[in-house]
Amino acid sequence: MKPKLTLACTLAALMTCAVAADKKLPDGKSLLPADTLKAARRHAGPKPSGEFKTVDVGDQAFKQAIRVTVKEIPANPWTVQLSTLTSADAKEGDIVLASFWARCVESKAAGTTSEFLVYFGIPEGGVEHSIAQELSIGAKWTKVQVPARVAADYASGKAMLNLDFGYAVQTVEVAEIKVTNFARAVKLEDLPGSGF
Repeated sequence: MKPKLTLACTLAALMTCAVAADKKLPDGKSLLPADTLKAARRHAGPKPSGEFKTVDVGDQAFKQAIRVTVKEIPANPWTVQLSTLTSADAKEGDIVLASFWARCVESKAAGTTSEFLVYFGIPEGGVEHSIAQELSIGAKWTKVQVPARVAADYASGKAMLNLDFGYAVQTVEVAEIKVTNFARAVKLEDLPGSGF
């Protein structure tokens, strides 16, 4: 899987993340519905290859998460997927920040490390994507932040944020799924990232 973001960031990467996170950011506009846990479409394939369940979370500021269990590795990793359509327009060149919390509950291949992909764009029609980043996360809740420049004009309801889980037999929990649009009010390097 390339490129891969390992969220056990090095000290240098964490320091870089912290510098960006300390900058005061303007208020951005949400590109996703307010309640993404309810709005997210759950795809598990025809067999199905996976299952989804909303679970309570007791040790975080957020109270619920979606638990994704991949029961068998499908032919395509996007067969087991959470997908959320945008609820607002984005223009080519806008600066956005995709963010969510995630943790590995179990992985048959790697014990307490899960692998999945975060994608933002329009999958059909040859429109370029803005984010396609493969991730590796551990057992602790981790805030994933992926800044990007929007690659094309995206009309409301046409673009989507996808999380593809079908890389391994694994159980992953995700929460607080967001895409914030800062338009031209910030530079890409002003936004926090998760160490890449």
